[in-house]
Amino acid sequence: MISAKNGHEILDAVGHEFQTGLIDSVDQARIDLGDFQDFRPAWFPTFTQRFISSFIHERVWAELVRRIDASPESTIIDDEPVREIGWMNSFKLRVKRHRAGDVIAAFPTEGAKRWYEPTLPLDGLEVTHLAVGYKWMDGRIGPAVISYRESLDSRALWAVTLEREVERPATIRVEDVYETSMPELDLSGLVDSDEETGTDQL
Repeated sequence: MISAKNGHEILDAVGHEFQTGLIDSVDQARIDLGDFQDFRPAWFPTFTQRFISSFIHERVWAELVRRIDASPESTIIDDEPVREIGWMNSFKLRVKRHRAGDVIAAFPTEGAKRWYEPTLPLDGLEVTHLAVGYKWMDGRIGPAVISYRESLDSRALWAVTLEREVERPATIRVEDVYETSMPELDLSGLVDSDEETGTDQL
């Protein structure tokens, strides 16, 4: 049985189709944000980080759904306030922005806390909950990322970033999976963005 704590095994199990869909969705969201800024540059100084975060989330979510919705491996739940992707009957995924140290933020409702806590699996029905999305690096959209944690309030037990090779676009470059030993609270999510506050799904 695959261990949720083994990032390499999980990445292999998630598979190339989802990996490429996630990378392309993050890349397109980066383009869309740039297009928006070019369209109305005078607006951007007035935007809050909450708005920008929500805009990016909407674009990553929409592009990812567009790319994988037709796959028999996917189940899309988009029923506000719940947004969740089922993948291969083995994974449930939520789109998240990852800050430094791969910390994510969400309003700490009981539902959100339970979602990230590992549950005792039924035989043959093991489901791993993953955060997928993008790195937020110095005010810009970085590479796509997949991470696993066992608590909403902690850093990832492992995280992996995914990018296409510049010289060989069909090849995915995977940064080494790392382990973090100490949990870290991220209280900024309580006042950060609509994407990350007030709902259980994000």
